[in-house]
Amino acid sequence: MKRILVVGDVMVDRYYNVNRTKSNPECKDGYCLINPIHEGDCMGGAANVAANIQSMGGNVTLLCTTGDTLLLDILKYAKIKVMNAFDKDFICRKDRYVYTEEREEKILIRIDQDPLPNREGRKDALLRMLRHNIEQYDIIVTSDYDKGTLFPKLLDVVASSGKLWIADPKKVFYAAYKNSSDIIIKMNAYEAKEFSFESSVHCDTCSRNKIQDAYTWIVTVAKSIQGVAIMTNGEKSVLRYRASDNHVKMAPVKKVHVKSVIGAGDVFTASLAVSMSDGISIDESISIAIERCSSLISTQERTLVYKR
Repeated sequence: MKRILVVGDVMVDRYYNVNRTKSNPECKDGYCLINPIHEGDCMGGAANVAANIQSMGGNVTLLCTTGDTLLLDILKYAKIKVMNAFDKDFICRKDRYVYTEEREEKILIRIDQDPLPNREGRKDALLRMLRHNIEQYDIIVTSDYDKGTLFPKLLDVVASSGKLWIADPKKVFYAAYKNSSDIIIKMNAYEAKEFSFESSVHCDTCSRNKIQDAYTWIVTVAKSIQGVAIMTNGEKSVLRYRASDNHVKMAPVKKVHVKSVIGAGDVFTASLAVSMSDGISIDESISIAIERCSSLISTQERTLVYKR
């Protein structure tokens, strides 16, 4: 079985169920939440990607930095192999207060706790771990939530490794993605639009005209990195373009009743990695990922709910 290394930002997703609210003069534009119930805690970010890969039968290790003892307890409980550049100041959490309306989960409010700014010691430790261990793995997955775990020097190590690289970017590190010999970049429509504007500046064969449609976005991204670009486009479709192709391949998305889209991007990335580690073609891997995401968003299932 091929070995998968997931590198990226990790966090705890905390969920609270809200059954009752009331208006209050102290909250002119909001609500007073009455007795929210703590449902439990889940892994978020790259940790959720790794958890999904493991649940799908993949052989996965997570490389991250965190000082959150709650997250470390959850990872231990889930029996996920972890290489952690411990940093007591890197604690990232998202508290979601949710309610259900017409069978659909809705977020009333989300409170984010972001880690303190990146420090050179944290970066150095991550670089040492990656350089020392990267040859043991067949596929590298990077999951960027723009919290500071990923940075250009680290991505350069991935790009120069010759490994299959599945990148789920939030922040544009254009040069690193362009330097990889075997890259699949996966993004949603908003990210593809932002990336295409940045990358078209550096791409001789890309249009300089106003980039205004999804097909142009994905073609621009794929050509600029000379690799494969995959764009999820909500309930419309999933688009795939390879730099050497002359057309965009569209995979239809099955219509389902959406209860919650939380974690769908992580499931797609994880499914892609597992399928490709099994030798399945890119287009069939995309179809499998769509099926798994459809199942997730229609059932409200969370990967793992942990309670102390």
